[in-house]
Amino acid sequence: MNVAADLHPLYDGPIPPAVLAVARYGSPEMVLLMRARGETAFFRSMILGQVKTIRARRADGTFYPALLTDLRWYRHQFRGWNRIVAQMRRAIGQLESNPSSVKRTICRPDSLTTTYAGHERRIA
Repeated sequence: MNVAADLHPLYDGPIPPAVLAVARYGSPEMVLLMRARGETAFFRSMILGQVKTIRARRADGTFYPALLTDLRWYRHQFRGWNRIVAQMRRAIGQLESNPSSVKRTICRPDSLTTTYAGHERRIA
């Protein structure tokens, strides 16, 4: 049975992307985990590329300080998204072991929130 087909009678027009994502992955926590994994991979590649660029620029004498500022920002973003990955893994683990411990709510058709450990996070 297709979950997306079950959603069509609930909406006049297109189904919001956030609702489709939850239908595809099974929970708001899983949607956020998938997004956070992608962002973590992206910023990891940005960090590696920036380090390579900094080394090359230092070697050829064209280094400038803004390269380090960018690297700091990439690292900050990587750590933030990696933290979310860890939180979502814990939340999903709690959900699997005790389904009532993680509250899942669709607050509006066009946005999702997930609540875990007393904190609410907007998805989408």
